[in-house]
Amino acid sequence: MPDELTISWPPRYRWTKRWAVVGAVMIAAVVGTRVWWGYEAQRQFDAMIAEARAQGMPAVTADLISPNVPDDRNAAFYFMRAAGAISGTVETPSNSSIQTPDYFPYHPKWHEMASSAFKVNNAVYPDVLRAAGLTEVDWNLKLTSPLIISSCHN
Repeated sequence: MPDELTISWPPRYRWTKRWAVVGAVMIAAVVGTRVWWGYEAQRQFDAMIAEARAQGMPAVTADLISPNVPDDRNAAFYFMRAAGAISGTVETPSNSSIQTPDYFPYHPKWHEMASSAFKVNNAVYPDVLRAAGLTEVDWNLKLTSPLIISSCHN
């Protein structure tokens, strides 16, 4: 009786084992690189934010949120109140169909329309003048991150 074969058939998958080890090392290298890259990017980002804040500039959305300003010191309050008081019933040179040049002298019809608009909107001017003298502004905007409007209105 002949000696039994000591070679396994089919041969053991030596190359498969080697490729599995090489693949595992490559995956570990990719994961390690990604972790290091994330750390480095965050470090650079934090340094950039710190530099911007050191210069007094807003760096993130939270920095853009203004403190609440009382209405009596808030220029935006007076501007919004003035905008709400504008009469839409009188025709003004900017919303009319008359054609006038962009330089003086304007057509007499332009002056007539502007005068009637000033008379009708007389209540607007005290608020505009009051707002022009103020330095604090709070538009009551609630900013959140990200600053993207994704809704579509049809």
